[in-house]
Amino acid sequence: MKGCALLIVALALGATVANAQAVDNIVGDVQQAVGDAVNSVTGAANEAMDMAPERESVADVLDNKNDTSILWTLVQSAGFEDTLSETNLTATVFAPLDKNIQEELAADPALAALADDEEAVAEVLSYHVVLGEALTLDQLTDGLILQTMVDGPEGQLKVVRPAGAAKPRLLTTSGQRVPIYQYDLMGGDAIVHTIRGLLISGNQTFAAPAPAPMM
Repeated sequence: MKGCALLIVALALGATVANAQAVDNIVGDVQQAVGDAVNSVTGAANEAMDMAPERESVADVLDNKNDTSILWTLVQSAGFEDTLSETNLTATVFAPLDKNIQEELAADPALAALADDEEAVAEVLSYHVVLGEALTLDQLTDGLILQTMVDGPEGQLKVVRPAGAAKPRLLTTSGQRVPIYQYDLMGGDAIVHTIRGLLISGNQTFAAPAPAPMM
């Protein structure tokens, strides 16, 4: 009887070990599958970025992207279409994604009310355009201050890019920190970067950099 009991215990332990190994194998297979899926999606995204066609203008970029249709509608309603359709426009344009525009309009009724005011929309859009410079992601260095089409210090943006950060954020004069998402999308002579938020100007100012010491 004792020998039979030991045999039963041994068989039970063997079954437990086998089950544990099977679970480990299943977990390993799932982890591998997840890893492969993540790598596949990341690779596809990077490949899509690399293969993004050069468009003739900023308007062409916005009109042909699935996630900037709301922005494109606002551009047209505010009379910005002609300016952004110029193929020789030298500018850096920060383009909010549809999802983020929708979220911000839903969260701020006062902001949503401005959507029907062409002048107000034009003012908001002007804060997303830096004229005279077509800056790539690598050129958006930490501390860089950009003057948008909005006049004065309130129309500035400051690039915040801590050491080691893959992509910078844009600090607005209203205190926002908006991350850049897609980058270096060519539209004629201009460069478009999509961003995860609607840039709103305020009354804060950014300190000018200290002058270089006299030699």
